[in-house]
Amino acid sequence: MRYINLFFLTIKNPLKIFIFIIIAFLLFLPACGYHFPGYGTSLPPDIVTISIPIFKNQTLVPSLENIVTDSVIKRFLMGGRLKVVNSGGDVLLIGNIRSFSENPISFNRDGIVIESRVSMVLDLTLKRKDNEQVLKKESLTETWVYGVVEDILTSEKKRFYSFKKIADDLADRIYDWTFEGF
Repeated sequence: MRYINLFFLTIKNPLKIFIFIIIAFLLFLPACGYHFPGYGTSLPPDIVTISIPIFKNQTLVPSLENIVTDSVIKRFLMGGRLKVVNSGGDVLLIGNIRSFSENPISFNRDGIVIESRVSMVLDLTLKRKDNEQVLKKESLTETWVYGVVEDILTSEKKRFYSFKKIADDLADRIYDWTFEGF
């Protein structure tokens, strides 16, 4: 059997070599500054509450602002790192739904739409309530594809689900974005 000498260790089993490499990698991973999204550095310590007013809706889709704002508030409530308050929070998260598009992307041989792509662009500003200082600004884009079927009711349910799915995905990204970079 072959022996592999790693510095002062003599290892006979390839599985032990693999485990040794994985353990070494995991031990040194934090040293390079890597962290999982949402668990990195946090906001300044004096920021403990957040206000999230209803986002502005610059699209022609009615009630889209309610769907997105509700998803963002729920995500912050689930995360628990900041207390969500109606008004007077230490920071204010301002959102603007700049655009929303829905485009057919695939058709059957009769030219009937079978898949549609929904995209949303959201502008965000995170600022302190006390001095109006802008802490962060960002534009986020999210896309989702859904299948279109002949039954109109089912297609509308899928369409609405795509709105909710985009809102939930954006809410996760907004939550992580809020805590990154401080």
